[in-house]
Amino acid sequence: MKHLWSRVLLITLISIATPTLKAEDFGKGGFLQPITVEQAEAEIKKALKEQIEIRAYVPDSTVTTATMESSNAQGAPRPVARPVLKARGASKTNVQVEGVDEADKVKNDGRYLYSLNSDTGTPSLRIHDTLFNNKEFNNKDLKQIAQLNLDQRLDYQGMYLVPALKQIVIIANGWENYFGNNNYSPSTHVLRVNITQPTKPVIAQHLILQGNTQTTRRINNRLYLVLNTYFNDLPSTYAAIPSKTPLTEQQKQVEKNKVMQKIDQWSLQRVLPQYKLKGATTSSSYVKQLYKANSATNTPQPPVHWYSLSSLITLNLALDQPNLDSQTYFGSANNFYFSNKAAYLAEDYLGSAVVSESLYPNYISTTLIHKFGFQGNNTNYRGTGMVNGTLGWNELSSFQMDEDITGNLRVVTYNSANQAKHASVDPVLASPVIVTALKENPSTKQLITLSRLPNKQQPKALGKVGERLYGARLINNYAYFVTFRNTDPLYVVDMTDPSRLALRGELTIPGFSDYLHPITDTLLLGVGKDADAQAGGQVKGFKLSLFDVSNPRQPKEVTNLILGESGSNSPANYNHHALTSLPLDNRLTRVALPITVVEKGQGITGLHKFEVDAARKQLKQVGAFIPAGEFHWGGWNDRSMMIGERLYYYHEGQFAETRWHTN
Repeated sequence: MKHLWSRVLLITLISIATPTLKAEDFGKGGFLQPITVEQAEAEIKKALKEQIEIRAYVPDSTVTTATMESSNAQGAPRPVARPVLKARGASKTNVQVEGVDEADKVKNDGRYLYSLNSDTGTPSLRIHDTLFNNKEFNNKDLKQIAQLNLDQRLDYQGMYLVPALKQIVIIANGWENYFGNNNYSPSTHVLRVNITQPTKPVIAQHLILQGNTQTTRRINNRLYLVLNTYFNDLPSTYAAIPSKTPLTEQQKQVEKNKVMQKIDQWSLQRVLPQYKLKGATTSSSYVKQLYKANSATNTPQPPVHWYSLSSLITLNLALDQPNLDSQTYFGSANNFYFSNKAAYLAEDYLGSAVVSESLYPNYISTTLIHKFGFQGNNTNYRGTGMVNGTLGWNELSSFQMDEDITGNLRVVTYNSANQAKHASVDPVLASPVIVTALKENPSTKQLITLSRLPNKQQPKALGKVGERLYGARLINNYAYFVTFRNTDPLYVVDMTDPSRLALRGELTIPGFSDYLHPITDTLLLGVGKDADAQAGGQVKGFKLSLFDVSNPRQPKEVTNLILGESGSNSPANYNHHALTSLPLDNRLTRVALPITVVEKGQGITGLHKFEVDAARKQLKQVGAFIPAGEFHWGGWNDRSMMIGERLYYYHEGQFAETRWHTN
């Protein structure tokens, strides 16, 4: 889904002299500039014509065509110890930002369990009633009351529960023939399922949008989708002519004119991404506002033949008919962060220097971050910023970004090019981890750097040479992150004053944390692995760490639990949705984690139960739920939910249930 060509900006094909600019000066109006479809088409055609290449080759007896051109036509591929306090309420999907919902395979409303089953058998939405025959607790309590079978040709990504609208919104990927030329394009499917009667779910609407789903979010009744589309039917700029002798200039010009004619016949309007309701015979473009990168701040890269569009789409779920708002730009986002106020779309910057070479040298990766603000059901481009380093490529990468209460963006990035020799030029260049704070400047539509760490006033590198960035979490006024090579340093950066970021403390212990989960404002739960520092950081068993960060200058690991040996793992190491927590009234938090525990080479997968006592700063395991059957190895899509005293384990498309306390 994330290809090299999909990260290339349109302007990299346009040869324009670039002036020397100061850092983060993207020109008037910001990095992304509005452009009409007609203007964009003219620039694309101009760039294509500058790339035309005519060559001769010695014909073979098996060759029957006079001119060979590349073709993109293809068939549609298949997508592939305290008194026990009874819990009240229900757990929710573990999300990064409160109020910003994220799609997952399971949801609950406190009574019904909804599961999107797509790993085994016929894809389906299943609904279970947890109160069925609720006279006593037994295996008959959890009853499936409905099953809505879904199209097997789609790849189901997740779903949202919208209680106020009595809807389930399912997100899926597929392939669609939009232009009637056997040229299939990736498509995103939004299925709105009416659950007014939970026993009779009905698909009320099936919306199809052209483009790959990069990510989605839901805030109240607004669904946000980030889609990537590419033009896979661009006219060829290459022609090979059979000839036993070199082509004359006149012959080359004749063939060049043929290629140029096909370029002139190509229409950008015709290939703009479309949307339609399933079954409709017509479709419309969802591109409302189009942007391209400001060519005055970029120098060209080697020519390419692919163009990519990224679109941030807003769908109002409260309306019966699709009512789409969108912001679309040439480029491709590969990392995302959503607050309640804005969406941030990040991409690797592949252009040449637009800023001072000393601040953004070409040997260090650079990331562009575009901000789009929310305004009712609409979005608007607010500006672009640039940071040194890169963001990750997995579900946990969004935790490297966070917006404070005043709207400043804080970013933690990884610098793979860190070398001590660069420390004298700029300490940030020699640091494996870089922390940056950015502030929106509305007048210039730029995200201006307020502070970076390390810097000349605080030159200490964040991490040692050769270490990588693992778990990161930005909470309130502090950034917490973990680096690892042989041991696990946990760093604490004070972001109270975004213009003066400051390293406050660090803690070095064996192993590392992939994911950091806040239990309270001063207690963090680290999900990761144990490691042997004496053996060069050899990874060992699954590890849970409880960190006390009440004193930022002296973070402590107050408790840790290690399960199994090398190979022990949890889906929570890669996806935060696998961790379920439910706070109780007495500062006790229940945590459920699916874990495959490996011992003596054999792995057993089950749902493990933990309790965190915030008052005593203790972490303990209170048992494991391993239902009968094939619960061995795997479990990458395992989930769990808590409703009162009941614990529900979702594994391989099936639910099993138990009580939190079984004795």
